[in-house]
Amino acid sequence: MSSDSRYKNVLIKTEFFSTYSDSIILSSKVQDTLDDILDYLKNLPEKKQILFGREVSYFEQVQEVLANIFSGEEKFKEIIPIASHSDRYGVILEYTLLSPGKFLKQSLWDTLDTAVLTSATLQIEGKFDYIKNMLSLEDFDFYELETDFDYVKQSLLFIPSDLGSIKNNSSQIFEFFRELFPLI
Repeated sequence: MSSDSRYKNVLIKTEFFSTYSDSIILSSKVQDTLDDILDYLKNLPEKKQILFGREVSYFEQVQEVLANIFSGEEKFKEIIPIASHSDRYGVILEYTLLSPGKFLKQSLWDTLDTAVLTSATLQIEGKFDYIKNMLSLEDFDFYELETDFDYVKQSLLFIPSDLGSIKNNSSQIFEFFRELFPLI
């Protein structure tokens, strides 16, 4: 959880659903209501549908998030559900994919004729296996280009020992970087 009182970010654990079993019922009712609203909006005359295109897209995204977060423990093998709260926006439910490859394959890779991915960090121990598996890049060709970057001479690893945990410590870490790089 963030230590900033204006913004809190919490990972939702599976125990949440047994402790707050009514949340699943509430989610289902919200999704049913959104279904009704979307049916109504999608059956409007085409000119009016255009006016509500943004809202339709938003409601569909809300439905998708609710369906993924409240679909049961099995889904937690694929996603990390997150509940956030901010003074400005209130409660926000979202999730992140543990392995985005399947999503990227369906929504991006299969729609492209060509893609070029470049990075200094696509390999681990001289192999592309991790990035291939993580991003579902099985059908891609991989090439390694030599670099003239001299890691020994041009890089520095600095690990401060007096900052403690990086969790819940953002203000102290920010101050550390401000002192380290005074132009920020």
